[in-house]
Amino acid sequence: MRLRILNRQNSRGIILVHGLFTNSGFWLNYIKHFETYKVFLLDIEYAQIKSEKLEFVSLVDELVNSEQIKFIIGHSFGALFLDYCKLNSPSTIGINPPHFGDRKNSDFIKHVMTRYAATRKSVISELKKIYNEVGEIGMDSSRLSQVICCDSDEFFEYPESCAFQDYTVVSGNHFEIPRALSLINKNIKNYVNQ
Repeated sequence: MRLRILNRQNSRGIILVHGLFTNSGFWLNYIKHFETYKVFLLDIEYAQIKSEKLEFVSLVDELVNSEQIKFIIGHSFGALFLDYCKLNSPSTIGINPPHFGDRKNSDFIKHVMTRYAATRKSVISELKKIYNEVGEIGMDSSRLSQVICCDSDEFFEYPESCAFQDYTVVSGNHFEIPRALSLINKNIKNYVNQ
């Protein structure tokens, strides 16, 4: 696991967790949403999900105590990873978590194959390995504090509403999430000002 820190001058911290088949660079287009926070970007190697879980939980414990971390935001599989780690603190926020939607008959595997010049067999094999380790985590067993799903996600179909305590659908797609981040920022500011 690799850790990068941005906005080191700020005292309050936030952790951002990327999704599957990507890296922390995903968040760089959205850093402006977190300019008042010290931002901890993690590169997680999901192919080694068991060992990454142990390292992640240890790192989060350390950062919560030393860096005033109050929130962790996970995008897509990053949100599922937060549930897999069974964190009790800090607040965890999921954007487009796969365990809250149904996979569409989409070109996700083709998307990954093209992006990484991988074979269909290798992508499917890695997905099976990772999901077998994670097991059956669903909406009902989620520990996430807040979930925000985009209405035009090309890979998952999310319900318009559900019984989950803090669930919102906003406009956007799987990778274009500025409205979700604006809502998160608003909620974080309300939390901080209480």
